[in-house]
Amino acid sequence: MQFRNFPDILFVSVDTMRRDAMAPYGEDLMPTATRLLEEGVGFDACFAPSPWTAPSFGSVLTGLWPREHGCLENTPRRGARPRRSPLPRSVAFLPQVLQDARYQTVCIQGNVGYLGPEMGFTRAFDVWWAYVADEGGRLRKEKRALMAAGGCRYAAHIFSKMRWLLSSRLPERSVMQNGQSLVSAALRAAGKSPQDRPLFLWINFMDMHTPYYPPLHWRPRPEAGNRTRPAHLMPQAYPRDRLSDADKRYVRRLYASAARYVDSCLGKLLDGWRLAHRARSRLTVFFSDHGEEFWEHGNYPMDPLYHTRGCDHGHTLFNELVSVPLIFHWPEGGLKADRVGSLVSLVDVTPTLVDLLGLDRACGHFGGRSLVGHLSGAAPGEHDGRVVFADSLLFGPERQAAISGTYKLIRFPKSGKTELFAWGAGDPEEQHDLASRPASAPFVSNLSAALNEWDATLQPSSGDQAYTPEDEARLTARLRNLGYVD
Repeated sequence: MQFRNFPDILFVSVDTMRRDAMAPYGEDLMPTATRLLEEGVGFDACFAPSPWTAPSFGSVLTGLWPREHGCLENTPRRGARPRRSPLPRSVAFLPQVLQDARYQTVCIQGNVGYLGPEMGFTRAFDVWWAYVADEGGRLRKEKRALMAAGGCRYAAHIFSKMRWLLSSRLPERSVMQNGQSLVSAALRAAGKSPQDRPLFLWINFMDMHTPYYPPLHWRPRPEAGNRTRPAHLMPQAYPRDRLSDADKRYVRRLYASAARYVDSCLGKLLDGWRLAHRARSRLTVFFSDHGEEFWEHGNYPMDPLYHTRGCDHGHTLFNELVSVPLIFHWPEGGLKADRVGSLVSLVDVTPTLVDLLGLDRACGHFGGRSLVGHLSGAAPGEHDGRVVFADSLLFGPERQAAISGTYKLIRFPKSGKTELFAWGAGDPEEQHDLASRPASAPFVSNLSAALNEWDATLQPSSGDQAYTPEDEARLTARLRNLGYVD
């Protein structure tokens, strides 16, 4: 295979970024991301296949739907034991495909919980870099286990499990895990990577995930007469701390400040990459794995006991959680600035890269489809009739969604209940369930049929990787440090 003309691939993900955190979809909190959109090919109707991290990233990196790759978890009710399954080794994995094409593969990871070794996301990386909040002995043991499991060099740096500010005991993200630290590590890795091999570098920012607490000079002042409380930073972890309207505004301002901080880090990453003098052109892929709810559906009657009480993620399939940005930026490769209105999914990313690079590796089945036609301007426009899907919740009863350019059908498999929202035709905030209206019957029928057909074509993973009790304990500790579990 000829690989000397392959581009470097800068794979930038922002964990928990709502699409409306950037213009033109919402307030211009992230101008650097907006410039990427203006100069690249942006997909204005991209949906995540799941409203939380592990299955969504699993789909990004395999081209399979969540139930096909099998990296899942569900906690039916608060306090119940979660059911977890990691990403199996039997599924095709984008870093492995690129490594087989002689790419140097590097991961700079802000999420060592759901995207760490126990969940199967470290294999096929030549370098996997993260800061781990554990003691020295456990770190050495994890390093050996990771090298055996993933075959990669592992750079880990010890920091305390959590820092606490003054007497208020506010959880603060480790300085070792913030965006600037990740950018510094990424630029060092880019500078050290061999020039005679193309580089695939995945950097995953965590600053927009709870706790919403960017570095000090980025933080907004609390509302008048108020003070910052733990419930402002991690509202899903304090369901008994009732937040006023002013409190909720402040939570949103904290999230917005985190978005501005991530964007400043993105700018430093792109500027620093140019200074690294990489000999190849750079293909940048920018996306988010899911969004975040800020009480848009806080009184959702279909699931009155759901875990997060109207905030956080993983618990519904509404657009604040599954509508995400997706941008391909490669002007040197002939990608002209364009905005695509066709429905696409994050499950399309791996098939697109395999097709775009002309890789001759037989990758087997993909659940997604290549978007190269859209990147070249040769594909149909926004009314191409595609339906995309989402499911695999983290909290509460399972739901499945079939999404067209106009309507979204949400189905509860266990009860058979359905909802219909005209998200693309007058109800973008999905506040009015139309399923029971006689005029909606054709749309319910068509999307139900599409959902049934999708269900029937799924090829579930064999689940060939199991947790050891040690893996389970380490993963639980990391998730607790990241705020996922109490």
